[in-house]
Amino acid sequence: MNKAVTCGERQISDDGRTLTFTVSYPEVTRLQQEIKIDTAERTANCGDVLEAREASAQSRITYESSDPKIASVDPETGEITVHKAGEVTITLRAEQTDIYEAAEAEYKLIVTHKFSDEWKYDDKEHWKECVCGEKSEVGAHSGGKADTVHKAKCSVCGTEYGELAKADNTQTKNKTKNSGTQQNNNRKGAVKTGDYQPVMMWIMLLLISGMAVVAVMLRKRNRA
Repeated sequence: MNKAVTCGERQISDDGRTLTFTVSYPEVTRLQQEIKIDTAERTANCGDVLEAREASAQSRITYESSDPKIASVDPETGEITVHKAGEVTITLRAEQTDIYEAAEAEYKLIVTHKFSDEWKYDDKEHWKECVCGEKSEVGAHSGGKADTVHKAKCSVCGTEYGELAKADNTQTKNKTKNSGTQQNNNRKGAVKTGDYQPVMMWIMLLLISGMAVVAVMLRKRNRA
């Protein structure tokens, strides 16, 4: 018989057939349980998937994240899936058994952004992007020179942006103006020449007529 077990007050029923008594057992003291794991701070980047740290205990271990939106953890395997930048606490719990008390252990996980090496862009800006969607090095397109065929090329990200350059019609207009002026001058010259030639012709005709009249008069005089 276990000496730690004691019997309390005893009673016998009136008919003598039933004996009632109280048995007391000592309080059970469970052993302290320990979860063995590296509790140093852990780091990761957005989008990472981390294996559970090696851990052991006297009973089954389960896992929990303090903020599943930043990093979620599989409660059975301890595998961690990182979603966005931030800080979470990963808690391990060893359940209570008949022999061992429940136990806990935890460590911090620091998550930072990991931006792409390649530029992303739209028609106005360029940036580098993390897998969580966060943007870095955001800036407006700049540099390059557009012509009538190609848009300007950004000196940072290399994409074309803006509008095509408008064609310069100044020289064409000047050529057209000069051509019109020359044509007008030619027309004016043609009018002047046309006016001058008939006058000279009439003068020549008058001179010839005068000379003819003089010649006729001289002949008549000589005959007389």
